[in-house]
Amino acid sequence: ARKKSNHFGFKGVFKVFFVTIGVIFLTIILLLLATFAVVKHLKIKDLVEQGIEQQIGINVTINKISSSYFLTHIVAEGITIHNPLGFKERELAYLNYVHLVWDPLSMVVLNKPNIYLCAVDVERLNVIKNERGKVNIKEIMPVKDQASPSDSNASFFFDVLVLSVNKVT
Repeated sequence: ARKKSNHFGFKGVFKVFFVTIGVIFLTIILLLLATFAVVKHLKIKDLVEQGIEQQIGINVTINKISSSYFLTHIVAEGITIHNPLGFKERELAYLNYVHLVWDPLSMVVLNKPNIYLCAVDVERLNVIKNERGKVNIKEIMPVKDQASPSDSNASFFFDVLVLSVNKVT
């Protein structure tokens, strides 16, 4: 008669190993999906508007921001860029949308985003002077006397930029 052993065979060890790895993988996927679901319900629109205002010192209004589950595709729609103080007209530009397709892992690896595609659809761009002769675009984008930054100093990378401009006044 054959004697039964109390230990797992070679096949049994692999079976337990793969089941354990599968459970761990599914748990990680569920945690990631839960995290992204929570992130999508945050007031992302308000955070982005405040961040832009802090970076360039100008008021921006965004109607809608949406993204894919893994945040690889982000769309902002109905963006109004307001003129800086000292200009009579309220609107500097209106953008129908901005689409960003990027690699979130590049933030971990390179500490800067790699944007595969950035598509911007500008409906209106109003370039005007105020009473003091200052141009609104120059007031939000200071001209630097430095050479352009090298790739290693750039805060992000663009692979493709698609720009559509309907009307410039």
